[in-house]
Amino acid sequence: MAKKETKKATKSKAEKGRPLKPRDATAADEQTSGAGEAKTVTKKPAQSVQADVALISEEKSQEKIEALRDQTTINNDKGEEVAFDGEAKEVFIGAFEEGYPVIERALSSIYELGSFLFDVRKRLKPHKLYYAWLEYAGIPERTASNYVQVYERYAESLPKFGHLGIKKLLTAARLKNCVEYVEKNERAIAEQSADELDKAVKALRSTKKTTGTGKGRRPTWIPVGKCRIRPSMDGTKLVIEGITKKKQVELIEAIKGLLL
Repeated sequence: MAKKETKKATKSKAEKGRPLKPRDATAADEQTSGAGEAKTVTKKPAQSVQADVALISEEKSQEKIEALRDQTTINNDKGEEVAFDGEAKEVFIGAFEEGYPVIERALSSIYELGSFLFDVRKRLKPHKLYYAWLEYAGIPERTASNYVQVYERYAESLPKFGHLGIKKLLTAARLKNCVEYVEKNERAIAEQSADELDKAVKALRSTKKTTGTGKGRRPTWIPVGKCRIRPSMDGTKLVIEGITKKKQVELIEAIKGLLL
């Protein structure tokens, strides 16, 4: 301890006359500088709604196409290794060749990407190669599903709603009359956050449809005399309530007689 104190004293004498900042001020300066650096590092640019579609370079795309031409087998959508030839191979590679310029433009067009993926799915689904194609193209399945769903729900009205973004359009698509709803509320939707729109859509969906008497939902059964006919929970059968087993057997026999 004594040696350290002597060193400090010597240093002070050597530096005597040299202007120094107060120790507290120096620490504060360092903290301010550190905070500034932290802000610079953590600040991130806003991401676009299409950020999860990773477009490969055109050169890389051509390399993949050439490699596909030489392939004789491929893993299909079920992960099974199957022969890669004939019509399936032609459609698969054709979609790849057509796809690059379309996807490049479509990154700024929800309608064009949705329309293109819808068409690719239609052509490759029969060959069970749609999901395999998405993997080769670098498009996540969920992303493709979102774009196709929005395209199917809004159809030809989609181009004029594209500025709202994929997330808001998907949220509004949960409504049965989504096109009508977006047309009437386009300006409000544009000003709303995604969370605010989600709450509004949930509120609309939870609103119960009233019957003529104003008491809850429409009944799912049909009254026939003292009995009621209604669909089963899974929708595969008709259930007749208020009838004895004997009457059930007689009714089934009568129906058979009419159908046979």
